[in-house]
Amino acid sequence: MKLIAYARVSTGDQQTIEAQGDKARAFCQLHDHELTHIYTDEGVSGQTIDRDGLRDCLNALKKSDGIVITKLDRLSRSLRDWCWLMDYIHTQKKVLVSVTDGIDTSTAAGEMMANMLATFAQFELRSIKERTLTSMNYLRKQNRRISRHAPYGYEFDPNDTQHLIPCSQEAWILGKIRGLHSQGCGFAEIANRLNAEGRLNRSGKPWNRSAIFKIVKRQEKING
Repeated sequence: MKLIAYARVSTGDQQTIEAQGDKARAFCQLHDHELTHIYTDEGVSGQTIDRDGLRDCLNALKKSDGIVITKLDRLSRSLRDWCWLMDYIHTQKKVLVSVTDGIDTSTAAGEMMANMLATFAQFELRSIKERTLTSMNYLRKQNRRISRHAPYGYEFDPNDTQHLIPCSQEAWILGKIRGLHSQGCGFAEIANRLNAEGRLNRSGKPWNRSAIFKIVKRQEKING
């Protein structure tokens, strides 16, 4: 078969794009499949299918026999999105292969197993969210710090690490983000303007729409 591969990592993910690519290549070589291209999304959650790499992968699916992934959650962590993806792949009469899960949807048993594992994946994700929310509520009641990372534009007070103080190095950019947003600029436009000026984020990387969105929404909560 002629296959394309898809790989995804979210922020802080232990898996890597390179490792997923190596597994896809090894699988295709072992089973005499031709791997034509690997589409990737880096730093993107599996809770949404609005991803550039995945979009390109689905568009390229028409010219291949199917998609190979290392694990089902690389494709999606949402049962609703998973059902849509499975239906799309099925209507295109293509195959989905998950290397680690040992799933091949060219068989009825493989398709059934894929849907079962997707259901369990969503259950696990919701369970994690519920446990996290419970822990955060407990810490709030105890007036304890919730995150080890201060929000952008702030830093922890060295005299009292439970409280935040403005960060002088980030204050200018934070003010510019607020100003551009108040002028009606969209999140993507703000990110593009900062990048054009050579302004990098805290990690030393270019800004993106998601990061600007989070900062603006956090500021709206702070300002009430």
